[in-house]
Amino acid sequence: MGTVRTAVAIAMGLLFFCGISGEVRAGGAGEGQGRRQEIRVQTRWASDAPHEAAFQQLLRDFDALHENVRVVDESVGNEISFNDRLRTAIATGNTPDVVYTLGGAAFRQYAENGVYLDLEPFLTADPQWRDFFLPLFENWQFDDLDGIYGVPYESFGVGIFYNRKIFRDLGLEPPRTVEDFEAVADVLLGEGIIPMAIGNHAIWRGGHLFTNLMLKRHGEEIARKLADRSVPWDGPEVIEVLTLIDDWHRRGFFGDNVVTASHNEEVALFHAGDTAMHMDGSWYIGSANASPLAEHIGFIPFPSFADYPRYRDVWMGGAAGGLSLSGTMSPERQEIVVSLLKFLTSPEAFATIQKAVGGGVYPVRLEADQDAVDRLTAEHAQALAEARALRTDLDSYDPLPQMTDRLRNSIQGMFAGQSPREAAREIQQEVNRGSR
Repeated sequence: MGTVRTAVAIAMGLLFFCGISGEVRAGGAGEGQGRRQEIRVQTRWASDAPHEAAFQQLLRDFDALHENVRVVDESVGNEISFNDRLRTAIATGNTPDVVYTLGGAAFRQYAENGVYLDLEPFLTADPQWRDFFLPLFENWQFDDLDGIYGVPYESFGVGIFYNRKIFRDLGLEPPRTVEDFEAVADVLLGEGIIPMAIGNHAIWRGGHLFTNLMLKRHGEEIARKLADRSVPWDGPEVIEVLTLIDDWHRRGFFGDNVVTASHNEEVALFHAGDTAMHMDGSWYIGSANASPLAEHIGFIPFPSFADYPRYRDVWMGGAAGGLSLSGTMSPERQEIVVSLLKFLTSPEAFATIQKAVGGGVYPVRLEADQDAVDRLTAEHAQALAEARALRTDLDSYDPLPQMTDRLRNSIQGMFAGQSPREAAREIQQEVNRGSR
């Protein structure tokens, strides 16, 4: 069936690369064949699950291609054991050459202290390798610290899954803009169908809706501006989006039980055909394919604002986990270890993993045989390949630890009757208290 341009987000709630079972896997091909340079690899992928076994096979393949190299896989499936082993290795100056990392604020101190290698020179020197990745390096980049200290291996993207049969039967096109969304929603309501049910009992659904709309309206820089307080949480940028959410809620776009309905109930409504659209991340694809509605589910990016087309390709999404290299290697050793990293993140490597698991989406732009993946995965990946920038939940960038709870609870309060201005003021008051 030809090929599709496949970008690769995190697969089904990190299904493919997280929640790993198993303990420790060690060893490599070629023992007893003479003195060989060891490359030590420590990831969370230690079981015989298809995706993990595929990664382990890639390590063996690299080993077999290099007579002077022995790859030692020291991967640990249990998270606590993994973290304990890695902390000990770092403390004793024995950091593995290739390490699974999450990046983020806690990672910065290791980058600053030279524990991990700056990969930016290698990425710059090889534009084809650099440009194969989606723009997902931010977890391993930091203000006032030059460099990129990891490459993504897992990612996710949030958009809208829709019931193709409902849209076809009503002669509707899936919405590409917010304005299209409103027009489609009015038609659906006239037919007795919930446009896009939201079950916000666990409060994170409202947070995801807010982040999507903020990014489509104000672009990726809004994450930094809110975090550094150059845009206040009770400013017009936030109130505008909260007002839109409130308006849609009052018009019935999200159903009647937003505050009390769970995410599972929301999904059940979608699978039953009672709601035409479902906002979710790539982790939902597995559930979609296992549902009775599977053949009728399609995917589109979250709608953009017609008046702000420059932000159309800014997505809610990001990297979840990646690979970093030890910063204490000699230049000669760096060369062979970087070649292993390039091997593990090549089109052939991701195609191998994709074939092993029968689908999945990954943090790269990959030409893949459409027959190797399910239709919905291909649609999601093809759409995500066009992303120019990705940002995760806006509250996650905020220096205030309690911002996630504050934002989500304030949105829930708005669903319960509070005004958008009151919700925004409540969030900003939390910021003001935290800065005293």
